[in-house]
Amino acid sequence: MLVLTGLAHFVGRRRAGLIDMVPPALPRPDLLVTVTGVLEFVGAAGPPVPATARVAAVGLALLIVAM
Repeated sequence: MLVLTGLAHFVGRRRAGLIDMVPPALPRPDLLVTVTGVLEFVGAAGPPVPATARVAAVGLALLIVAM
């Protein structure tokens, strides 16, 4: 799921829609969408690896709360 939602941060109209959702008070909505997309990809890679599973879980929880 995280890979699919991460892809939406980089593809055509879906990217534009995500940029439009960023509140105007936040700077550089395009950069924020790119950063959150990358974090979703990194988060998707973390849980399958036992050494990074716990850190990835905490990071993903914080990302979801922030978004």
